[in-house]
Amino acid sequence: MRPYCVPNLSAGKYVAKKAKTEGYYSAVIVPKALEIGPQLQKTFATAYKKLVRLLKKAFKTKLFLIAQYLSHR
Repeated sequence: MRPYCVPNLSAGKYVAKKAKTEGYYSAVIVPKALEIGPQLQKTFATAYKKLVRLLKKAFKTKLFLIAQYLSHR
C-alpha cells in the first residue's frame, strides 16, 4: 500500500505571511515561520513527483473550511 499525503500548503503560507507582520510572533519564532512556507511547498512538490497519492477529499475540505473562515472574519 502506498502512502498518502494531505497537502497543508495554506497553513505554511499563512504562517510565513504572518511572520512578516511586526510583533505577530516572538523573535524566536519568526525565522522558523519564514522557513516553513517554502519548505512545505518543496515537500509537496517532491511527494507529487514521486507519485504519492494525495487525499484530494481532505484537501478540498480544508479549502472549504478556510473559505468559510475568511468569509466570516
